Amino acid sequence: MTMAPPPRLRLDVERDPGLVYLDNAGRTPLPRCVLKAGERALKRKVRPWEGMGNDADVDDVRARYARIIGHDNGADIALCPSTSYSMSLAAHNLVRTGVIARGTEVLVLQNQMASNVMPWQSACRRAGARLRVVPSPSRTWTEAILRDIAQDDARAAPRIAVLALPPLHWTDGALVDLEAIGAAKGGRVLVVDATQAAGAMPLSARRARVDVMAASVHKWLLSPYGMSLVYIHPRFHATWEPLEFHERRRRGSDSATWDEVGAMTRAGYPDAPVPG
Repeated sequence: MTMAPPPRLRLDVERDPGLVYLDNAGRTPLPRCVLKAGERALKRKVRPWEGMGNDADVDDVRARYARIIGHDNGADIALCPSTSYSMSLAAHNLVRTGVIARGTEVLVLQNQMASNVMPWQSACRRAGARLRVVPSPSRTWTEAILRDIAQDDARAAPRIAVLALPPLHWTDGALVDLEAIGAAKGGRVLVVDATQAAGAMPLSARRARVDVMAASVHKWLLSPYGMSLVYIHPRFHATWEPLEFHERRRRGSDSATWDEVGAMTRAGYPDAPVPG
């Protein structure tokens, strides 16, 4: 995987002349332009009768994240409250649709970020599957992962159903070549927690044949806490279900009469999802 260096940026952030801040990979300072955008958004609540924003704002965020991960359609991007939530959504549906089943395995890395491990632990327990942990390698993570895939392919009945991986290991920045792994994955589902990479290094969900790619926005996406953006491959759109059930993003729920008296039938409220 060939990576061009990112452009050198000088962000307009709060500075303290008495210290050098070294934890940008953990929590980036919020640029002043983002702070101003947040203030403008909060001020909408001061005058709620003027509206609280519209789908254009959300669609703009989705389109921007799609570009960052090398995808061409913002409609394939969802907004979630965290990356662990995004991974829980994927794990839930891969169990529900039988991808993760008794006897299958979910591959993760030793000491991988918990947000992309714990949802799979729970999924494996529910399905009778096994968490397969790749130990810290003597050379590279990519070689170790490809070796596990090759060993699994040599079985009469391969067991690895899901590859839950990062583009780089959060403990030391060691790279994982997602494109090489995507080329070797076969029919396995590739789920990526790109929180440590999105906005800081080139990514291509398309070239890496990624099925799910989530990123929390508080690191290199230079945003506040409390949101994850997640790409979900279109082939899952018709069969996956949400983790929560409410009126948001349901067909007709933006109508002023949707929840008035009489809108609810004996079957409940209309709950067909809005495409995308």
